[in-house]
Amino acid sequence: QFNLPINGFAHLGVKSFNTKLLVLQRRSEHLPFIPVDPHHFEDSSSNIFENYLLPLYSEKNLLKAKLVNELSNNEFGNNWSFSKRNDYQHNGFSYRVKKYLFEIKTHPLLKLQLSKAEQYINQFHTQVKPEDMSYKEWDKKKLTENKVLAYLLKIILLQSKKDPIEKMALVKTNYGLKIKGYSPKTKRQIKKLFKQTYFPFYDLIQFDHNPINATFCNRFPGISTKLIDRKKADFNLQSQSFDTIDRNAALDQYLNNFSFLDKKGNSCFLNNIQKNDLGLMFQKKYGSLNWEQGSGKTLAGYSYIKMLQDHNKIKNSFVIGPAIAIKGTWAPFLTLQGHDFVNVKTIEDIESIKPGQTVLVALTMLTRHEKKLQKLVKCLGNKIAMVFDESDEITNHNAIRTKSTLKVFRRAAFKLETTGTTTRNNINEWYPQLELLYNNSYNMICTCKYKYREDKKDDLANNEGIKQSENLFYNKPFPAYHGFNLFRACFNPFKKTVFGIEKQNQDIYNQQALLGLIQKTVITRKFNEVAGDGKYEIHNLQIDQNEHEEHIYFKILQEFHEIERKYCNSSGNSKKDAMLRLIKQINLLIKATSMPHAFSEYEFNLNQLLPTKFLKISELVSEKSNEKIMIGVTRKDAAEAYYRHISNLFPFRKIFLILGHVDINKRKQIIKEFEESFDGILISTQQSLKSSVNIPTCNVVILESLQWNIPKMSQYYFRAIRYDSKHKTDVYFITYNDTLEQNIMALLMNKEAINDFIKNKEYKEASEVFAEFDVDPNLLSSIITKSYDDEGKMKLSWGKGRAIAS
Repeated sequence: QFNLPINGFAHLGVKSFNTKLLVLQRRSEHLPFIPVDPHHFEDSSSNIFENYLLPLYSEKNLLKAKLVNELSNNEFGNNWSFSKRNDYQHNGFSYRVKKYLFEIKTHPLLKLQLSKAEQYINQFHTQVKPEDMSYKEWDKKKLTENKVLAYLLKIILLQSKKDPIEKMALVKTNYGLKIKGYSPKTKRQIKKLFKQTYFPFYDLIQFDHNPINATFCNRFPGISTKLIDRKKADFNLQSQSFDTIDRNAALDQYLNNFSFLDKKGNSCFLNNIQKNDLGLMFQKKYGSLNWEQGSGKTLAGYSYIKMLQDHNKIKNSFVIGPAIAIKGTWAPFLTLQGHDFVNVKTIEDIESIKPGQTVLVALTMLTRHEKKLQKLVKCLGNKIAMVFDESDEITNHNAIRTKSTLKVFRRAAFKLETTGTTTRNNINEWYPQLELLYNNSYNMICTCKYKYREDKKDDLANNEGIKQSENLFYNKPFPAYHGFNLFRACFNPFKKTVFGIEKQNQDIYNQQALLGLIQKTVITRKFNEVAGDGKYEIHNLQIDQNEHEEHIYFKILQEFHEIERKYCNSSGNSKKDAMLRLIKQINLLIKATSMPHAFSEYEFNLNQLLPTKFLKISELVSEKSNEKIMIGVTRKDAAEAYYRHISNLFPFRKIFLILGHVDINKRKQIIKEFEESFDGILISTQQSLKSSVNIPTCNVVILESLQWNIPKMSQYYFRAIRYDSKHKTDVYFITYNDTLEQNIMALLMNKEAINDFIKNKEYKEASEVFAEFDVDPNLLSSIITKSYDDEGKMKLSWGKGRAIAS
């Protein structure tokens, strides 16, 4: 060891630092042993390499052969532990070469290859680079340890090589049957003897001209016609419409005896309509229960799990859904029933799952532990039951939660989806739920001869921009790859907008094909069918803005360029800002219908002149002085503003506030206090109370703002409309005349007409939908329209009714 100068690293910024240099050499019996003396330092620290290291390298090169032999024989010094020596022996090159050579030498079929193996090893040890070859080329061609080991292993694998079998057989694949040849000769014969060598299941089970008959199977022993008959029976049962299925006596008896405990601990039974629907649904392996909110979907899912467990058809059952439904509804309900379950939150919870248990998985946990759950389901042989509560959570086929759900549960043996609304905006949102149920199998046949696409450039006179083409997947399952695009092209190729609602386009194409899928998959019940009529009534109140609100609205509508920078952030890209200008304008128009006083252009503050909506809602609250009231808004700042205003206006009444960031347990506590109050007022965002909350004692619900589809809004107001509600609930929609809210309302009615196709299996007229929601059929005359000026620039204009009035 050497002491280095104290300022040896001054040029690197270290002016004074004590440093020493220690030289170590591996111990060997062929080299002199020089022990380290920690107190002894060499005199000179200059020319260390020439005076000290170079002699060591020279001595090492002279003894190179002996040192290599010592390493190969594992003759390490005493300072090497037994474990290190053992690792080297079992993983080193020399050990593996000896092991492979022993296998080759002792195996009867490999003895003839021994000389080749030894020659290859010898070539590795004696190889020399040719003089005319570059180092780069030599580095590619020279033998390495890995190449030698791979060569020896290739020889060893010859022991399992068998002579080809001269036979052909009919074998089962995942999606059909095929004639398989086991040798090159038989493969050539198959091509000559048979025109068709692959028979997909969807062809074998849906057509009568089945080529796989008894005579065909006798030629290929091993595959029986019973396989085809069983699959055909399953297909026929699953394809049967619920309207034509006969009731099963054993299932009816089971459902008659099925009971559950309510919150008070009393035994309860299913009503006749629930037993009827479940008796039909339980006869199939896959189905969707589209019961409106408050009709008992949790009971249906629980009875489905119990029925399969009691009949020993599954190993485990899984309940998936949004976190609020799992934590707020399923966990308390199963605890009340004394049912054995585990709520998945960590990997340890997954590893602790026992046979027969019910597994609760929130969608957030499903995406987080996707691979672990996928492995678990595979280990169970897919012999599980999956209940998907609120299956409309996967309406977006590109969402991560949708992809995770499909990866884990698409092969489950039994699947039930429960939802209050299968679709929210259009029929295409049903596809991910359909794909989860049927896994793109023969139960999911596309029976549309033609598909359609929207041509935005050409406005065809007769077809209004929709072009027709032949469907290449006719009478084939919707493909797993690009299946959504085919589904959209078959049934709903265009998208409705708030400015396109006046167009009288045909909303659903190939209605009979879609109807076939609906009738065999979905059982739909309106809340009134299950609970009885008279439980609720919807009132649509259209009011006028005051002059200051109109001033704000006119500013946004006609002079948006003046206030755009004030209220809208720039993306830094002028082209992108131009594309987003309409969206920014729409967002400001919506905000102006909820919080007009938040704009600086509003000439009076909230204390001096209230917006008309504030006045109307205050009037309704005042009229319902002896009742509990729920007020649902869509903006957090609007909820806080109404909370302050109502608190000041009605100081003698209990006012409650719930926002999205409030914990579920805190929400339950607030709701409990609200229900215990005599005339409490609950103000919240509609999104914060969208599921797993029951408030049957509230009989008045006010919706201050509209969302983009009726199902999202109904999820809120159905918190107060429950199966056990004792009084009628009044639901009030408050909207402004001659504003974008009328566009949204018309859009909601248009979407609901499409959604009702799944619910009622028939396309409703617009007037029927308008009447159901107490909306004036002349609504289209007061909506805002999109037009273009003389320079071709887009602009928004008042509706026809407003233009006439002005």
